[in-house]
Parts: sequence; structure tokens; C-alpha cells
Amino acid sequence: MASTAPQPPPLDEGIAELLKKFCSESLDNYQITVRGGNAKGEGFLGEMTFLEVRSKSTGEELHMIVKCVRPSGSEDTKKLMTSSYLTEIRYYTEILPALVDFQKEFSGVRLLDNFPKCFASIKDLGREKLALVNLVKAGYEMHPKPRPFDFPTVVKVFKTYAEFHAASYALKHHRRERFLELSKNLPNNWILINNNSSMMGKFAEHFFGKVKGFLEDEGEDKISKKFDKYVTNSLNVFIESCTYDGPDGVFLHGDCWSNNMMFKYNASREVEHIKLIDFQLGFVAPPVLDLSYSFYAGADQQQLDRLDELLDIYHTELGENLRKYGCDLNDIYPMETLKADWRRHCRFAMIMGLMVWVTKLATDFTDMPTVNELMDGTTDPDDFEDYGIKFDVEEYRKRSLSLVRHMYERDLL
Repeated sequence: MASTAPQPPPLDEGIAELLKKFCSESLDNYQITVRGGNAKGEGFLGEMTFLEVRSKSTGEELHMIVKCVRPSGSEDTKKLMTSSYLTEIRYYTEILPALVDFQKEFSGVRLLDNFPKCFASIKDLGREKLALVNLVKAGYEMHPKPRPFDFPTVVKVFKTYAEFHAASYALKHHRRERFLELSKNLPNNWILINNNSSMMGKFAEHFFGKVKGFLEDEGEDKISKKFDKYVTNSLNVFIESCTYDGPDGVFLHGDCWSNNMMFKYNASREVEHIKLIDFQLGFVAPPVLDLSYSFYAGADQQQLDRLDELLDIYHTELGENLRKYGCDLNDIYPMETLKADWRRHCRFAMIMGLMVWVTKLATDFTDMPTVNELMDGTTDPDDFEDYGIKFDVEEYRKRSLSLVRHMYERDLL
């Protein structure tokens, strides 16, 4: 009797619907292979499925990642998830393409290619999905989580943001109505996260209590006293520092830690190109929110000491890009405005940096509840030591002390 080869599990209906949006033939004419998904502790607001789609007629292969919203029983959590996915879909299908189309009006401007291709999306409530190119297959890789950025990498990140922000500023300058149209009702999902769930505040206050203990161990009484408000009132400090309603806003990347960037290296392991990924928390605000978050979530003491140099590098690069659009840097975003914005908004970045370093230094997420469980209130985080995250406490001590001392020494705390 002839043996029958095992059949692959049926493709998720929602993913199949997504694939039909861009596949030129019936799905029966494609070999679709699931290559895994994201690990526990990865993908804050969704689940990822890695697919290989091969045309049986042409042999052409597409490697993609499908991002799917996590199901939730809480209306508040559903509202946040929907808002985040619709924001990201809006970036990939409206905002980023509009920036590139605008760039084509200017000779000598390099077209933005610092984000992955989006093949298709679904906006239906509770079923939101995106299909994006898998950048790993194009030679991109993640920066190792526990390792801080070195100086050349920070420079490359800042220059990448300068190019991105310049396109946004130029659009705002030359085509203001178009900018306003694209940004209309674009939410600040950071505030929505904090308004709809106590999870983030509890997470921050728990780990900031540890940081306060580190300061006390070091005899840093003055810093510890100034840091108290982050242990007892981090939520209000966070919301205040990431709220903006002024004239200098641009389209931001938003969630700027290293896991939301992909790096391509040359033969000498120097960063050749960066792709920005995950725009779920993108919104309109000053560039320093992207800069400070990426910096404080990735820098060690050596880079922290070179902040002024890095701001000069960013500002110079921003100006060089703006000139290609016929814009004057000092009219658009002078250095004194950048520094004032940094002073006003960098506490947002410090709070995120201190939380992200816990994740970056984690060694095991096995016991960690899902984000939905925490946000829905179906799981009490107090039932889990350190939220179920096992992490390198001594390395966290080093990173957090460097960052908090940096903030104190610059009178930013």
C-alpha cells in the first residue's frame, strides 16, 4: 500500500485572505510554507508568522512576515490594538509612499528606502493584518539585544532619522495641506496605551524601584531623591513628556529601540544600511522623540558622553538633506529648538530606555504573561517575580545607573 505524505496544516483563513490581495493567481497555484513565528516576549502588540510563498508556475519566491493583531476580550485593549495596527497600515500605505512621491519632485534627492515593502493589509476590526517583506532574506539582521550601540552605529541611526525627518519637514514646508491631510487624526498611541491600561505604569514603577535601590546602594542620595517621581508617578511624567501640540512636529518612527531596526553590514561588519520597522507607535512630534528614544535605549556610557557631538552630527545631516529640497535649516529646525525639545521630551526616552533595557538583557521569557493578559487585567503582574522576566540584573544595574546619572548631570532628570 502506497504511503501518503503528511499534509501541511491548513493556512489560517485570515492569512489566506491577505495573500489573495496581492497574489496574481489562485492560491492553489502557490506553495505556501509556514517557517515559524515570533518567540514569547517578542512582538508587543501582535503575533508574527514567517511565510515562504512560491509560485508553482514561475518558481518565483517571496519571503514575508505576516503581522496579526492579538485577540483580546477587553474593549480597551481591542481599541489600543486596532489603533496601533491602523496607524502602521496608514504609514505603509499612505504616509511613507506619499513622502517618496513628494521626493520625486526634486532632483538629487535619494528616495527613502529605509522601510520594508508592504504587500497587503487588512483593516477589519479585530482582524488587522499586514504582509511585509522578510528583510532577513535580503541580508538584514537584528542588532544583538544585550549589546549597546557603538558610536558608528549611533551615527548611522541618527543620519537615517535625519533623512527621514527631512523629507517630512520638506513636505510640510512645500505642501503643507498635503502634510496636514496625511497627519489628520493620526493618534499618539503612547498616550492611548497609558490611558487604557495601568500595565505600563506598573511595569515602570516596579523596575524603577530597583533602579532607586541601585542608586541607594551607590550612595547617590541626591540622584535618588530626584528619581523618586519616576517610582511613584512615572505615568504622568511619561504622558507629559511625550505629548506635543506645536509647530515642529514631523512623522516619527515612534518605537525606536534596536529591535525595530534591521541592519545590513558590509564585509568589515560596518553598518551599511538601516531599515526602520514597526510604525505602530508613529505619530507627529519633534524629531528628538525618535532620537532620544533610540539613543537612551541603545547607548552605553561612552556614547552618552558624546551626546552633544551626536546632536551636531544629526543637525548637520538634517540641514544637508533639507537643502536638497530648497529648505533652510535655521528656518525649519534651528539647533536651539532641537536642544530645547530634547530638554522637554527626553524623560519619555529615559523612561522607555530603562524599561527596554530589562527586555534587552532578558535571558528567559518563559514565565512572562502575555501583553494581552496584563492589559486585560486577567493576570496580576504581582503574582510573578519581575513580571516573569529573567534578566541580567548586574548588567541592568550598570546600564540604568549610567543613564540616570547622565540625566542628573545634565539637569534633565
